[in-house]
Amino acid sequence: MSSDPIQSSIYLTVVGPESVIQSLGSLEGIEDVTLGEAQPLDGLADAADAPLGPDELKLLLEFITVGLGLGAATLKFIEAMLSLLKKSEKTPAHEIIILDAHTNQEILRIDENTNAVNAAQQLNAWSANEK
Repeated sequence: MSSDPIQSSIYLTVVGPESVIQSLGSLEGIEDVTLGEAQPLDGLADAADAPLGPDELKLLLEFITVGLGLGAATLKFIEAMLSLLKKSEKTPAHEIIILDAHTNQEILRIDENTNAVNAAQQLNAWSANEK
């Protein structure tokens, strides 16, 4: 396996409630996690061609691009997002959607009942298929 950081990282777009996305800055301390700047979702909605209607956009969803090293960083990142989601105010669209940053194809959805280990395995399996 290559030790090249480009080859061992995946790039994701994370969509979720504004309070959760804004709090992702606290994840900067997790090794192999790189965060972009949070943005309002309205600019991504058309590009993603995602099943998001105008009512969901009004719930102040935001997105952020994340560079994520494979392995332990994946599980730590998902556990941290679950923790932030559980602490945030409940909204009708109270979940996090993880998209491929290159294609905007949905990879998985995370809500309060998500098993972090299973979600990390799903993300790692997707990454293995993409490489």
